[in-house]
Amino acid sequence: MAQKEQLSFKEKILEKIDYFFSTKAIIIWIFIGIIVVGVIAVFVWVEIDKSINEHATIRAEKVQEKYSEWIREKDEQKKDKIEEELLQMVGEIIKEYPNRYAEQRALSIRADVHVRKKEWNRAVEDYLLIIKKFSNTFIAPIYLVNAGICYEEMGDLDNAFAMYSKLVETYDDSFELPYALYSMGRIHEMRKDYSEAEMVYTQLEDEYTLSNWSKIAQNRKIYLKILEQQ
Repeated sequence: MAQKEQLSFKEKILEKIDYFFSTKAIIIWIFIGIIVVGVIAVFVWVEIDKSINEHATIRAEKVQEKYSEWIREKDEQKKDKIEEELLQMVGEIIKEYPNRYAEQRALSIRADVHVRKKEWNRAVEDYLLIIKKFSNTFIAPIYLVNAGICYEEMGDLDNAFAMYSKLVETYDDSFELPYALYSMGRIHEMRKDYSEAEMVYTQLEDEYTLSNWSKIAQNRKIYLKILEQQ
């Protein structure tokens, strides 16, 4: 009798297990299917993104080659034609590969073209666009400096100072910091804010003693001291 009850108990357990899998199996398989599809989708996306980056990089390299050709060309008519082709290539990359390295490189090359032509306002537009779109990368401080230089060439000291100041405030590990501080001090001098200039130069000396810009700042402080005594 006990054996029959024992068998009956086992049968009940097996029935419950069978019931569970018969009712829940479809849900389990759907869940597994979702995971598998998700993994496949991520893999496909990664491969597609990798392929896009590879093609974009190749396009950017061609733009670099065209830019080098433009620099070397001496004939003005041929140079204008190459420039037209170059700017068209840049425009296509900006449109087709937004927020990728290729776009950053294309914008930088276009800005360099404008700088060589002394088209400071156009150059600064491209530099500011790079800063906006790639602010979280190590290249942003470089373009803040470039934008500052362009503003100085345009005689816009306020915006130039703003570029250098933003670099100092935002990118505390950038190798461009000594130059940015020196430029801020220099602009203070141009504004005849000599006490402010001396403060910035002192900060540059204290924080970047080994920098060449620090040595120049020391000379500027000496000059300012002499100026005060006159």
